[in-house]
Amino acid sequence: MKKLYLIVLLVSFTKAFGQVSSTLLKSKIDSILSSEMLIEKAVGVSIGIVKDGRIWYNKGYGSKKINTNNPIDSLSNFHLASISKVFVATAVMQLVEQGKINLEDKLLKYIPVNENKDERMKDITIKQMLTHTSGFPDVNNYHWANPKNDSLALGNYAKKCIGTIHLIFTPGARFEYSNMAFEVLGHVIEKVSHKNFDDYESGFVLSKAGLSYSNFDYEKIDPSRRSSPHIKVFSNVHVSKIYPYNREHGPSSTLNSCTYDMCRWIVEMLNIYNDQNKTYQGVIKHQTLKQMWSNQQRSFSLVDSIGLTWDLSKTPLGLCAWHSGGDLGYLSMLVIYPEQKLGVILLVNGDYPERLVGLPSTISLLVGGKIKNVPIEHLGLLEGEYVSDNAPTQAKHPKKLVIKVENGVLVAIDGSARFKLVALGNNEFLIPQEGVSILFNNKEGQVTGLTFADFPFKKIK
Repeated sequence: MKKLYLIVLLVSFTKAFGQVSSTLLKSKIDSILSSEMLIEKAVGVSIGIVKDGRIWYNKGYGSKKINTNNPIDSLSNFHLASISKVFVATAVMQLVEQGKINLEDKLLKYIPVNENKDERMKDITIKQMLTHTSGFPDVNNYHWANPKNDSLALGNYAKKCIGTIHLIFTPGARFEYSNMAFEVLGHVIEKVSHKNFDDYESGFVLSKAGLSYSNFDYEKIDPSRRSSPHIKVFSNVHVSKIYPYNREHGPSSTLNSCTYDMCRWIVEMLNIYNDQNKTYQGVIKHQTLKQMWSNQQRSFSLVDSIGLTWDLSKTPLGLCAWHSGGDLGYLSMLVIYPEQKLGVILLVNGDYPERLVGLPSTISLLVGGKIKNVPIEHLGLLEGEYVSDNAPTQAKHPKKLVIKVENGVLVAIDGSARFKLVALGNNEFLIPQEGVSILFNNKEGQVTGLTFADFPFKKIK
């Protein structure tokens, strides 16, 4: 379940949202998706947008399988990959609310193992597993081609990991993304609830939130709704002969769903978040979601942090709680802006058109009215090379940025990486998914430098 970071896309717009009718805005979104699918050779895409706390836009594009007339719609099934972890965390927090799990408890309280290859295993807490700070390594091989799908598969895998794995760092020492930790958490849910992981999720999380077309068990998905996974070999797109399903790795990735259900999930999260009177009977309580969406651990970038499994970013639309996913034949992205009562889910039945995963944050800025038009003449003044003289040693931070105008769009270049920027006005531009702003310094009509994620750069030419 690969994690997708810093995947950005700029679409140039001429008006802010306040000047655009709902019909025209939907037309723009439709045009964006159709255009990007063509560029990226995407076979099928489905998008859902929740606005003002209600499903506002939900549409499928392309086909469930290449070279067939089997159109994607809002109920078409996709493998969600790592977005599955959000639902694992929700189940854990339900059990916390019931007093059956304590986040500070040690893992081995719930899954006792007689012998551990690594004695530090005894120090891992449930909270550390939810925040990717446990020391568990990532999974190297998911054995999609040779799955183990019996009812004991997850428990056997989890106990094997606890007994034989060597941790990659002392628990709590740092952040390191781990799918393995979530497989083990899935078995914690089984031990505490006395139910099979898939059954618990179906009965107490998915159903309670009204997700009627979703399941961790692929065999329970209506065959007429299934989409095929697509991969690219050189420049040719093919259907994968293997579907990513293995119950050993269910908690980290095997939730199957559609944009209609995921829109209902966004609505559920917004209803819970905005339940100030604490009267809404949601899948979890208001204070629990607030805890999940509060900073628990510095994450993988300069500006992001991680809550309880959810990634958190500060954006022009306020807090963004998000998670991405990518597996054999599939990509997904979920973003929620609780202060705006806004959210977007994008599902793709291909693992190669990664540019598409940046669309939800860009479309959110469009719907939220934050994208501004900047004259091409002004963009030209910002071109040049910018150097940082105080780059931090502990963060992934460029020492030089080259700013160029390409096809009417401002682009930041950091070595081999290229980032197209969204104009927010007043010389501020944004890398949408990361929420990283680039603010240009303009003194007496001359651009002298820029500030990137609070670090200054000087213009040298």
